[in-house]
Amino acid sequence: MGISFLQVWDLLYEIAKYLGLFGLSLGVIIGVAWNTPDGHFDLKRFLVGLVIYAGMVGVLLFPKIFPDEEANFKPFFEIILSGNPTLVVDQIKRRTRSYVDPQILEVWLKVLKETYGNYAKVIRPDYPTSTTRSQFDDMVTWCRGKVQLEKGDAHLFLERRDGVISEFELTLPKFPRDWGRGVKTAFFRKRGSEFISAFFGRSAPAAYSLFFQYAEKPATMQDMQESIDNVCGRYGALMGLDFRSERYFEENGRQVIEMVFSIIGESQTGQATLRFEFGSWRGPGFFPYVDYEPNKEMGIMKDFGTFKGYLTAFSFAP
Repeated sequence: MGISFLQVWDLLYEIAKYLGLFGLSLGVIIGVAWNTPDGHFDLKRFLVGLVIYAGMVGVLLFPKIFPDEEANFKPFFEIILSGNPTLVVDQIKRRTRSYVDPQILEVWLKVLKETYGNYAKVIRPDYPTSTTRSQFDDMVTWCRGKVQLEKGDAHLFLERRDGVISEFELTLPKFPRDWGRGVKTAFFRKRGSEFISAFFGRSAPAAYSLFFQYAEKPATMQDMQESIDNVCGRYGALMGLDFRSERYFEENGRQVIEMVFSIIGESQTGQATLRFEFGSWRGPGFFPYVDYEPNKEMGIMKDFGTFKGYLTAFSFAP
């Protein structure tokens, strides 16, 4: 993001204001320089007065042109390096909190602190932090730049809306690719059981709502209904469901947990294999601004970030 129009206007206003003061003060300085016992112009007095005035203007104007970037970067890192997922979630825009699973965020925070240590300083901002009012009438602040952490450097893009985090992208070259290995999977098992129950309950809307696809042409609600009719036609009513096994692996930057459930149907038994994914393909530190619910039948093209786990594939076999 570049410097906003409002920021440029504010800066021009400040410059104009100080130029006006400069004209007035210049007259005072010249008057003082002429006010000598012999009535002659004192160049030394004039130059000293001019330097003092220029210093005062510089002190007042410098923060407008070069804001304190530490004040924009440091609070963010103090939050995410706290290791406290509740504290982080409290700082996220309320309408996007549903795209965070605290169990996933907690592991990410732990690995981040272990890999990079504490915050040190801003190395170089990409541009001055800017704040502007958006079309939705909220105040949006952007900052972007390279920062030094205790054990390595990182690059941050941060967006805040009305003071809370709405989006960030933290580029972390040293972050382990298999960082999701420590995520506790009980909540994935629960989601898996809910999906299978909805599936065998012949509720296509309920099953479809639990299913997420990273695809240009994802399955539609009708596809889900056809799959339900086919599988339930073979198995009959669901009589029993048991968790059997799980395995974790990393695939192209995404964290994958594959779970197998035993299925006892009215007509036959078999197994269901469910694939859950989390972790952004854009990197391990991506949290996007999400202010709408996507139309899944139109295609899922947006990456919903690092900290949310989704059921992305399922299959049933004898």
